[in-house]
Amino acid sequence: MAWRLSRTVFVSGWPGGSTRSQSAATARSSHVNPIEFTARVDEASAQSATLRAETVVDRTRFAMTWSPLGMASAIARATVVARFVRPE
Repeated sequence: MAWRLSRTVFVSGWPGGSTRSQSAATARSSHVNPIEFTARVDEASAQSATLRAETVVDRTRFAMTWSPLGMASAIARATVVARFVRPE
């Protein structure tokens, strides 16, 4: 599954603050659905920022309904850690 961040909205102070983000998730090359999540600011300075987020994704929205022996849940948890660094 590929993610493309399309919009981030600043919510509260840094560090320990959060951002509200919108992205598009693509699965199986043709199924694109919007995903919204809140990312927590773990670390921030003038040179870099680290964000951490966790969200739940319904796999059936991406036509991912089959699993061997029915073992995979329709609900998947996605965890993202992103570090943004200002170029020197």
